[in-house]
Amino acid sequence: KEALQCTWIQAKDEDLDKRDLTPSLTELKKFNAQRKLKSAMHAVHWATSAKFWNAENVTFSQMSTNNADRTSTNASTATAGTKTASEITKNHPKLTFRDVYDLTKKLRKGSFATVWECHHKTTQEVYAVKIIKRDGLKASEDEAVMNEVAILQSMVHKHIVQLVDFYEEQDYFFLVMEYMTGGDVFDRIVEKNHYTERDARDLAHVLLKAVKFMHDSGVAHRDLKPQNLLLKSKDDDADIKVADFGFARRVHTPQSLTTRCGTPTYV
Repeated sequence: KEALQCTWIQAKDEDLDKRDLTPSLTELKKFNAQRKLKSAMHAVHWATSAKFWNAENVTFSQMSTNNADRTSTNASTATAGTKTASEITKNHPKLTFRDVYDLTKKLRKGSFATVWECHHKTTQEVYAVKIIKRDGLKASEDEAVMNEVAILQSMVHKHIVQLVDFYEEQDYFFLVMEYMTGGDVFDRIVEKNHYTERDARDLAHVLLKAVKFMHDSGVAHRDLKPQNLLLKSKDDDADIKVADFGFARRVHTPQSLTTRCGTPTYV
């Protein structure tokens, strides 16, 4: 809240336009080259919480009516007059992910999860789905996924990537997410040949709004970095959304989070 009211955020556009940050791009490009060769290792810390659903197949449609409605009406990928994925599966709680969606192409693969592009079979809407294989997961790791899903479900904000649907199946978790086609902020910046302080301020302003919403909701992200700030499209440099809530935790009391976690380069 204080950061949003600081003089830099409130500064006039024409004043910040005069401050050239282009020389900093050279160092960022060097760092990016190193990052491409050897990606930073993520510190591993699994959040734990009580189980939210039964072990059988569940989707958002089996949660409370209020939560399902909130997710459906706020899914940013929905268009006027078009049902969202959650609304369509509402009357078919036993459908599996593959009953509702088609996988189209793999976007990226990690040691913990694989992200695919998927299409809803009825609406043809395009989403990104994070697929987590459950084989070999500990009970605490299962609960960590549920923790991430529960937090994402409550993060209904225009500058946070939206969770559209969720399936808990015997072998896999499926987290169906809003599809961001603009890449991440880091890659976008290093592609530029000119960058001003106004560009940086506009981006920071949007990020701070998202962080304020998270903190007002009692959530600490704990892994904020340029690679976790995704752009909605390739046409707007400031239309960013916060992603990856794998390390996020709810904060119930002051100074209750003591574990150091996140990405070492940014901690």
